[in-house]
Amino acid sequence: MKNNWVFYLIVVFFLFGCTPKEKELSELSGDVFIVTKERQNIKLGLVEVSVIDSAEMNVFAQSRLQSAKQEIERIKPVIQKAQREYENMNQAKEKFYRVYLDNIYSHRYEKKYRDMEYALSKKRIAIHKLLNDYYGYSKGSYFLTGLPRPIRSVKTDSDGKFGLKLKSGRYAIVAHSPRKSGDSDKDYYWFIWVNLENDSKQRIFLSNDNLFESKCESCVFNISQLPY
Repeated sequence: MKNNWVFYLIVVFFLFGCTPKEKELSELSGDVFIVTKERQNIKLGLVEVSVIDSAEMNVFAQSRLQSAKQEIERIKPVIQKAQREYENMNQAKEKFYRVYLDNIYSHRYEKKYRDMEYALSKKRIAIHKLLNDYYGYSKGSYFLTGLPRPIRSVKTDSDGKFGLKLKSGRYAIVAHSPRKSGDSDKDYYWFIWVNLENDSKQRIFLSNDNLFESKCESCVFNISQLPY
């Protein structure tokens, strides 16, 4: 008889004990898509959508923004110096060009002129790399690096839809999708806040309106703070 009572208690626990926890969960569903300039709606399948704790994301966001600011301020004078050096080198080359024309058959003058052209080419490449680094601190790829570990992750289906269940609270939703467009590759990034209430259903759209660079109200990162 005692064993029967134990059995009944276990059954009651599983039938009724889990119910309150289930009611605490909220349903979050969404769609990931992009609208092109031609007004074509592109559904993005197999996009990993991650859910990150708000407290951890806040700490990360402030740290990453501060790091980006410091790097931008560090590299700005380096670029300005390189650009001044390029202008001086270019002026020197143009000045020497007149001398070179007067000695067009001289191998010595020709070699010097070619060396100046080569040095200018190397300087252009160096400046281009510096500029890529400089503006890279305002791109989604920089803020995707080093993210806190997600609480949950799910991939979108072929229609760009996803769904998951979470406890009530505030979360950061993060997603990234590369896409080939013609001869170029494009990358889309989303970092947005969502607030979930107990036993509720919420649907969100990850689209052009809340892309990383859109500066939307729900965006985690305010890139307008960066000192460009």
